[in-house]
Amino acid sequence: MLHSKVARMTRMKRVLWAVGGLLAVSAVLAALAVRFVWLEYKKSETSFECVSVGPTRPLDSLTTEEWVAELRKGPAFELEDVGDKAAPIIAAALNDPEATEWAKFALSWAKGDRRWMVPILADRLNHPDRSDWIWALSSLSRFGPDAAPAVPAILAGLKSRCPDGRVPEGEEENVRYAIWVLGQIGPAAREAVDLLVKIFESEPATWSAERHSCRSEVLQTLVHIGTDAVPASLEMFGRVDSESWSKLCDDVCFSYRLDSLRPVVDQLSADHVHRRRGAARIVWIYISLNWQLPPAQELVTALSPLVADEDQDVRRYARAALSCLPDDARQAIPTSSAPTNSDHTMNPQSPEP
Repeated sequence: MLHSKVARMTRMKRVLWAVGGLLAVSAVLAALAVRFVWLEYKKSETSFECVSVGPTRPLDSLTTEEWVAELRKGPAFELEDVGDKAAPIIAAALNDPEATEWAKFALSWAKGDRRWMVPILADRLNHPDRSDWIWALSSLSRFGPDAAPAVPAILAGLKSRCPDGRVPEGEEENVRYAIWVLGQIGPAAREAVDLLVKIFESEPATWSAERHSCRSEVLQTLVHIGTDAVPASLEMFGRVDSESWSKLCDDVCFSYRLDSLRPVVDQLSADHVHRRRGAARIVWIYISLNWQLPPAQELVTALSPLVADEDQDVRRYARAALSCLPDDARQAIPTSSAPTNSDHTMNPQSPEP
């Protein structure tokens, strides 16, 4: 009996010693790992300081040519804090093949008000290196409306790529991105409307991911340009066929805000049938989704005459829109314009009743 107890205690001691040993080894390994990580961190921190910290030089201590020579070797951190005074240096460096990449680095890290970069980026849009087109557009997109001075250069680049409005094979992404940047600029890009319409009309209506994204981007940009583009955008909406609507409406129609929707309501009485059709459809979508709109009585006044419109789609959208208005507003609808039960069945995601 005593012998078995002693044997059990001996086994337990061995197990405890083994567990303790494993814990001790684990602790040592963990300590070594922490020390290794810390040393690597300090090493990387020191190497960064070696690159970025050092004696700074006044801007006028070197000529433009000498600064360009410095940018051939690596980053010139002194250019980060001098604002537009760095413009001639960076512009010259961008035209030097060996200094281009570090000049782009200097642009991306510049501090303070950076609107002085817009003319430099606009000039870069015309550079023979096609990769600079996307880089310059990407940089310009961050300025929003402040990138307005670059609009002529963007339009020139689009016209050179699409001289007849047709987007060449392989240029879809370049064209789509430029159109998107015009939308980021907004109302200041109003001079782009005619070219955007031309691109839209020249694109085939048949579905393809790249080409249809160009058409969708045109519609989106026309919406962002605002009031000056409303007639053109509504004409585009009115021309899109039923199959295309299901692919474009979700992305584009919902971009209108109350301040940009009022010009749409005004176009319900336009002489051009495509504008009336586009306006009626957009107003119907917004009413059916109970989004914020002009007063209901104003909508009744604008929509009621369209129930007798010569265009079938205009009549259909007008009746569907009227059927979605609140009950108190519908009481003001003339009897001849009153919607039928079938008008309630239209789905905003599809134009088919």
